[in-house]
Amino acid sequence: MRIPATERKEQLIDATIALMQTHGVVSLTLRDIAKHAGASLAAVHYCFADKNELFTAAVERWLKNMMTYAEDVDPSLGLRSTVVEVARRYWDELEMTPSDVLAQIELVIWAARQEGGQELAASIYPGYESGLGALFSKAMEVDSQDQILSPEELARIFIAIIDGCSLQYITQPDAGSHRRLFEFLVEAVLQQMAAPVRT
Repeated sequence: MRIPATERKEQLIDATIALMQTHGVVSLTLRDIAKHAGASLAAVHYCFADKNELFTAAVERWLKNMMTYAEDVDPSLGLRSTVVEVARRYWDELEMTPSDVLAQIELVIWAARQEGGQELAASIYPGYESGLGALFSKAMEVDSQDQILSPEELARIFIAIIDGCSLQYITQPDAGSHRRLFEFLVEAVLQQMAAPVRT
């Protein structure tokens, strides 16, 4: 039975993400993706012009999934409670699926090194920052006070903490105290946010 092109595209994107999570990005080929999706190589080329186009589609899907851990956090609790809850959920997810985070980091590096891949690499962080920034912005509105950082700046700092602490956890999972140090850094930022704004 012939599968419609739109459905086949979704299957190929799903296969790409699954293989990225289990095998990484660098060695991934279109042939690997076709086999995992149960499709022919010709079907891949029919749906996507090249590997970069398929990877871009996978990144767009991934960006939507990267925020699932925070999507039902209630910003009406205020900024501190919102950020603490997002941090808790993120670390829970990291401990459950560290390969997902590793693949995300690898994808950014791969894209940045590819000729013509800079646009793809540059799309990942802004998308993530925008999602978190929107959540933090709603939480700041509840607090109704001046802040030393904008929602977008807070999101950038939060993601920087995530990246550094995640890499340490992934590369040295048995070192201990990773979660405590992650929470310490988040708390340090929150304390700065709570300090009176000097005019």
